[in-house]
Amino acid sequence: LKGVAESFGFGGLGSSPTYNIPDIINSRRLKKDIVLKSWTNSFYPNGSNLIKYWGIDKPTWFAPRKWISKLLPSGGFSADSYHKNIETAIRNLGELILVNKEASGLITVSVLMEEPGLASGIANYIAEFVKDFISVEQHREAVKNKAFIYGQRMEAKKELALSEEELTEFRKQHPIALDTPDLQLTRGRLMRNIEENQAVYITLRQQYEISKIEEAKENLLVNILDSAEPAVKKAKPKGTLIVILCIILGGMSGITTTFIRNAVKLEK
Repeated sequence: LKGVAESFGFGGLGSSPTYNIPDIINSRRLKKDIVLKSWTNSFYPNGSNLIKYWGIDKPTWFAPRKWISKLLPSGGFSADSYHKNIETAIRNLGELILVNKEASGLITVSVLMEEPGLASGIANYIAEFVKDFISVEQHREAVKNKAFIYGQRMEAKKELALSEEELTEFRKQHPIALDTPDLQLTRGRLMRNIEENQAVYITLRQQYEISKIEEAKENLLVNILDSAEPAVKKAKPKGTLIVILCIILGGMSGITTTFIRNAVKLEK
């Protein structure tokens, strides 16, 4: 069956399409959904979107970039504040989502947020989004595939019926007992047409049954091994590193100040 299907250009039927999961995670569609979704957090117990959570929608008193942009010509294009806030939040979120793909196929998603519970909630939302997205797309592809095969099957059935009618009409006009070499050649050609059309129709009918099974079944293309849990330690900022850097910078500053004072005293 597979060899016959490939000979007629149907080798890819029945196989599940592949999806690049990191691309789905980094897609603007997913980030926008996360930004506009209401999330429970310490600042807003009843929930808020990330625009409100980050205070992006609040007016900024000191904004030199905004003042300069007002002085420059806009070129006839000006986006409203709502869509600007969405774009700002999407950019901020993009810097907080990290995707790592192992050689084994294991994909790890890390989310850095101000609150551990919020970070784990977003990570779990990403996992479910990817799983649902691939499931929906796989089913949509199966439906499209079945409709295509059905159309090809009906066309093949029509071609088979026409070739059978053509052979029947030929037999009525030319009995086999009166065959000449030319008539035998024509009769053989008509019979081969029926055999070819019959092979195509049988293949498409079998492929149509396979496509119905593919549409009905649920393929588990993504398996979530571990759900995200709130972190017990801060990932950023690293307090120990900051303290060490402050000590080093403070020591260097003190040494520099001492050298300067000594140099001034020597000059006097």
